[in-house]
Amino acid sequence: MPNMISTSASIAVGQSTTTAIELNANSILGITTASNVTGSAITFLVSVDGTNYFSLYDDTSTEVALILSASATRAYNLPINTFYPWNHVKIREGTSASPVNQQTNNIIFNISTARL
Repeated sequence: MPNMISTSASIAVGQSTTTAIELNANSILGITTASNVTGSAITFLVSVDGTNYFSLYDDTSTEVALILSASATRAYNLPINTFYPWNHVKIREGTSASPVNQQTNNIIFNISTARL
């Protein structure tokens, strides 16, 4: 079993993404959301170099998204190889076409990662 590491990230008021999360050769396996989420989905921006970020799409050219349930704390599983190629990730509330800027509360995500 891989060594699991937990970290957290938040979206500040007026922003739609978290600050960069360094994966350090780990892959994100799960995310929990707080009950104060306001958007209907979270999506991801990924980077190899920590400077240039791109919206994450799967092999069918569909944006990788987790559908949220407003006012509910939830836990989400992610396929083990989704983040393996990337060194850095940002979590975005909303989609690339419709990001959701936070109006009042910081949104906090707890992230479980493991080295593959």
